[in-house]
Amino acid sequence: MKDPAPYLYDSDKICFYIAASDQDLLTQVNRLMVRSGYIGIMDTAGRLQYVLDGRRGSPYVTRRILETTGRILRDQADQAEPAQHYLSQAADQVLADHAIAPELKGSCYLRHLLLQAGQDETLLRPIS
Repeated sequence: MKDPAPYLYDSDKICFYIAASDQDLLTQVNRLMVRSGYIGIMDTAGRLQYVLDGRRGSPYVTRRILETTGRILRDQADQAEPAQHYLSQAADQVLADHAIAPELKGSCYLRHLLLQAGQDETLLRPIS
């Protein structure tokens, strides 16, 4: 296999490369490293491990780490935003259903408690 052609699906940026030999594999990894400076490899636990091209020097590697982690954090925040919005609406609805006036200081505390419990139900512990 002289020149493996990738199957590229642009909308989700999924690429498949078929390497028939160790040399094909190393050639493709090197091509990806030259193009972007790093590659991501999924391990058996489902975690994405990044391999960075250290041949370009430590400032470049540091910059790539910061860019990649920044992008991941932005993506996670974008995904969490709709859930946070629905959780906020649900907390407001619960307070309204129980006729708790929103202008009272205690209702702010209750709303905060509902939001915290909605984000992490392990925070709820019985008092007894």
